[in-house]
Formats: sequence, C-alpha cells, structure tokens
Amino acid sequence: MSDLIEKYGKYIDFLDSCRGNGNSNFPKYSFPPQDFHAGMEKPSYGSFIFFAEYHYFVARSLLVSGIFYYAFFSAQQCLELYLKAIIKKFSKKCRIGHKLSKLRTDCLKENSLPSDLRIFLESKRAATVIDFYEPYYQYPRYPAVSDFKLESHGVLIPDDIKPLDYFVYSSSAKPPALAGG
Repeated sequence: MSDLIEKYGKYIDFLDSCRGNGNSNFPKYSFPPQDFHAGMEKPSYGSFIFFAEYHYFVARSLLVSGIFYYAFFSAQQCLELYLKAIIKKFSKKCRIGHKLSKLRTDCLKENSLPSDLRIFLESKRAATVIDFYEPYYQYPRYPAVSDFKLESHGVLIPDDIKPLDYFVYSSSAKPPALAGG
C-alpha cells in the first residue's frame, strides 16, 4: 500500500475516533421519521432556497468541469428546490416528489402567487427549462434502469447552463414575492 493511501487510512481511523463524540467533522444524523410526509412540513422556505443555491453552484461548477450528467442532475435538483420553495412560501405545505412539471403545476395552483411570478411560471420558457432538465433526476442516479433511455443527447458548453440561469434569476429575482421567509 502506498504511503499516501496509508495516510488516508490514518485519517479514517481519526474519523472513527470522532464518531459519537459530538465533533463537527463526524456529524450525528438520523434517518427521516417513519412518516416522511409529515416531516416534509418542517423545512422552512429558507431551507429550500439555501440548498437550491448549493445545487445551482454545483451545477455550474460541474458543467464547466465537463461532468455533464451530474451537472444536469444538480440543475434539476436546483429547480426542484426552487419550485418547492415557491410552494412552501405560498401554501406553507411541501409537495413530495421530484417531477418538475408536477411541481410547476402545484405552484400554479397557488391563488396567492404574485402575478409576475405566475406569468413567469406559466411561460413557454419556464416550461421549456423544466422539460430540458427534468430527465436528469433519474439518469445519473439510476443508469441501470433498463426502461429509461436518454436518446439523442448532446451538450453545448456553456450554453446548456443558460436555461438554469434564466430560471433562477427569473423566479427568484422577483422581490418581494420570494424575499424573506
């Protein structure tokens, strides 16, 4: 075994010594409650935005690094969390699921949605962005799924991140509709 790999092993031994000691480099966690749906009501609007922004950064970083499928997976996750944030903001409930088109439909059901946000979400451009990234929820995560095929796929760099930029800035740059919370 190389010296470098042995050093990595010693770090793992160090991590093991941190397990259960409350050290921040080995966090405690618990799995979702049995009633996962009830647990989904707890996250705040801000939590959805916080993690949507992480996915946004990751998507942009991975695309310019040439890691396309996970870039698009992160883009899909970003859109999913933005849409869930909108639902949370205006209905206080959170929809379970990952299908962007269904989340968009749920957003549009909200009567209190500000008109500028509603116009954006109803637009052909928003629908196109959602359709563009939606397949990537499954493909990078479940490549062995036999009935899922990604046909005729190519990547344009940096152009294929522009739809995500457009969606993020068009849906979130509409204060006070999405500000605060």
